Amino acid sequence: PEKPVYIIPMAADSPAFVPLERIACRRELNLPPFKTIIGYCGSIHRSRGIDTLLGAYDILKKSCQETDLVLTGRMGKRVTLPDAVKWLGYLPDEKVPIFLNSLNVSVVSNRISSFGSYSYPVKLYEAMKCQIPVIATDTPPANWILKGDERFLARPDDPHDLADKIRQNLTLDRMDYGEQTSWEQSCKILEEVLLRL
Repeated sequence: PEKPVYIIPMAADSPAFVPLERIACRRELNLPPFKTIIGYCGSIHRSRGIDTLLGAYDILKKSCQETDLVLTGRMGKRVTLPDAVKWLGYLPDEKVPIFLNSLNVSVVSNRISSFGSYSYPVKLYEAMKCQIPVIATDTPPANWILKGDERFLARPDDPHDLADKIRQNLTLDRMDYGEQTSWEQSCKILEEVLLRL
């Protein structure tokens, strides 16, 4: 309390995270070339709101049958995925840009919690750098990253709102999110803070 707070933003690894041709990326990962694909990259754990994503997909399938949900990341011990959901396992770092560029929409799921309220997800920055339409749980950090743009923010623990936001963003192709922070800029901010302190 009453002490200055400094935010040093995360950033995508710029050379790797760029827009790539979607069909070629899907072929590399053995994903269907012409289906609509919603993706999630990160910890597949209840604390990250994965149940909300699965619930949203269940709602979405009723109106968008030609839609796949594809996940990559470490699987939580108590998480069971429905048969309709495809899990690619934990992809090596060099495959993550290829995965993100395979997607029609990238979901960055979280919860309002001691972790979610202070987590600035690098996967959100990476998807934005690839110009993929994103839907993030409306936590304070995600709201800050996305500048409060409600098109890309879904209410926490609300599968219906998440399904609606995904459905709306499936009409988008690539998104220009404007200038994003680079690691060089974040290092400069950190240096300035350290010198000030």
